Order: sequence, then C-alpha cells, then structure tokens
Amino acid sequence: MALMIRERELDLDKGSISPLIFGYFFISMVTIFIIANTAFLYIERRELTNTLEGSLFIASQQLDEISYYFSNPVEEFLGSIQRSPSTLYSTSLRQVPIDCPKAHSVLREQLVFSGQDIEIAEFNCDGRSVSAKIRERVFLPFALKVLGITSFTNQVSARVSTRYSRND
Repeated sequence: MALMIRERELDLDKGSISPLIFGYFFISMVTIFIIANTAFLYIERRELTNTLEGSLFIASQQLDEISYYFSNPVEEFLGSIQRSPSTLYSTSLRQVPIDCPKAHSVLREQLVFSGQDIEIAEFNCDGRSVSAKIRERVFLPFALKVLGITSFTNQVSARVSTRYSRND
C-alpha cells in the first residue's frame, strides 16, 4: 500500500519545465525592453532640455541696442519722481532688453547647429524674457512593432529672462 502511494507521488512529478522557462524568459525580455526604452527616452529628454536651455541662454544675450542705448531719459526721470528711492534702481525696472527677432533667429541657428531634428512648437519673447517649447521625434531602440510603438515625441519647454541691470 505504501509502495502504491509512493508511485503516485512520483507520477505527479513527471512533466517538462520548458513552458516555465519560456514564460520566465518572455517576462524578463519584456521587462528589459521596457526598462531600456524608458531609460533611452529619459536620456533623450534630458539632452533635449539641455539643448533648449543652452540655445535660449544664447538667444537671450541678443541685445536690443536701440532700447538699451537710446531709452527715453524723460520717461525714466518722470518715473523716478513717482517711485520711492528703494525701487528706483530695481532690476525688474531696468533689465537689459532682448532683441526678439534676433533672438528667434539665433535660437533656430543653435537648434540646427545641435544636429538634432528639432521642431520649434512655440516661441515667446516680450523683450525681457525668452521662452520656447520644442519637440523631437525619437525612434525607440527596441521598437514594439507588435503594439505599433516605434517612436516617441519628446516635448520640453524652458524660459530665460535677463537678471542683470545695466550700469548707468
């Protein structure tokens, strides 16, 4: 009797572990693909952010010479009478002006110079700050063609403003 029970227990252990190995292999490969694609997209987004910030920094250095050198002294004088002495030399009132058309062209040049296929989605300039939103289409290193995912569009935005007052 004990021998028959022992034989039944041995019969339950028969089978193949190939489906189990295949399942673990499939799960591990999908996990590796997801982690690799996510890391790749994160690195590309950081690179796109750095490119935009550097390009905007260079674009914000385009001086509007007419506003800078030939600002209306009467308006500044009248403005100083109405303001208290503590706000007279505030940097928010006397920032270095940015030449917006020149800043836009410099931003385009810098993005072309970066060697990436970048599209400017939005550009704003008010003479004191420059902001832009750009996007780039990135092809994934492990494309999931079964799901129809082969590329991803990264979109970042940044803003740069002048902080330094001019010295009169």
